[in-house]
Amino acid sequence: MVALLGKAFINVGTKLLVSLASESLIEWAFFKIAKAVVKSTKTPHDDEWFQKIKETYEATKTSKVSE
Repeated sequence: MVALLGKAFINVGTKLLVSLASESLIEWAFFKIAKAVVKSTKTPHDDEWFQKIKETYEATKTSKVSE
């Protein structure tokens, strides 16, 4: 009985996480983590890398909207 309830809770939790994992949440998490990593280093190269990725992503995002 306990195993059955545990399995039910896991299934509900998994479905909840999948429904919350929308594209905007994934986008937010990626850029939040990437920004934290970039700030933690002292080299300017990763700052440029992060900015270029963000610009490219924003450009593709706006081109998808206009299509």
